[in-house]
Amino acid sequence: MNQQQFVRDVILGEIRDCAYVSTLGELSSELSNEEEPSRVEMAMGWFQLLNEQDKARVLTLLRLAIDNTIFRVLVNLDGDNAIDDVGGYLELHFRSADGSVDNLLAPPKLEALHELYGEYSAWVESA
Repeated sequence: MNQQQFVRDVILGEIRDCAYVSTLGELSSELSNEEEPSRVEMAMGWFQLLNEQDKARVLTLLRLAIDNTIFRVLVNLDGDNAIDDVGGYLELHFRSADGSVDNLLAPPKLEALHELYGEYSAWVESA
């Protein structure tokens, strides 16, 4: 696995898209008949009462929140923050189970993951 595969397959596919789809699924699912609804159920009820235009706005905000969170995590992995300030650095490696592959995925000597994410992060409407 190289940096591009990590960003496309893991960050976009397994983290970003799954977070969006699972949250959308929760917001759209049926409410239980409990007397005291949880905060999630209250959010579900509120979301389901919105008109389609307002639902689209909420989903846009959801995408923005997911993107910003992932971007900040990647900035931290890249060391473009307090980690650099204390004179250290992080390295992220992909190692195959049999040890035959050991690829460096995050700096210090590679393209920054948060920059790669910016290149690949356009949302596809089916997500």
